[in-house]
Amino acid sequence: MGLHVTALTKDLEFSGYALTFWLLGRRYRTYECYVADEVRGVLKDHKNFKNGPLMVWPFIVQDRNLVTSRWPLDAPLYTRRFAEMVADAKVRSKKENYGENHFFMFLLFLAKVIDFLVSNCPQIPEPWFKYLRSTL
Repeated sequence: MGLHVTALTKDLEFSGYALTFWLLGRRYRTYECYVADEVRGVLKDHKNFKNGPLMVWPFIVQDRNLVTSRWPLDAPLYTRRFAEMVADAKVRSKKENYGENHFFMFLLFLAKVIDFLVSNCPQIPEPWFKYLRSTL
């Protein structure tokens, strides 16, 4: 059956390259194979790779305990889903009477930090663009 996933799509990767090649050279095309092609190549069924809607709408794919996203604008949705998964795991742990586990406590703390950051993040993630610009 295989997992359903998403990753940096060809459209996004090529757009990044097309918009910046004159300034950054091949930064977005460091080798010939696109990320989407490489991910599809390792999937049991190529149809399990999901492109999602246009890049301006956040998109993630969750299949069992794996959450994947395409690029930084998907990060708020990705972190919310990850925090939900950690919180659900904590509830299941208590129901199954595993007791308090330090690792689980750390994950719960991490989920709360992520949830705080996401809930205080503006809808248009300008800080991401500032961060990306500063790292180029």
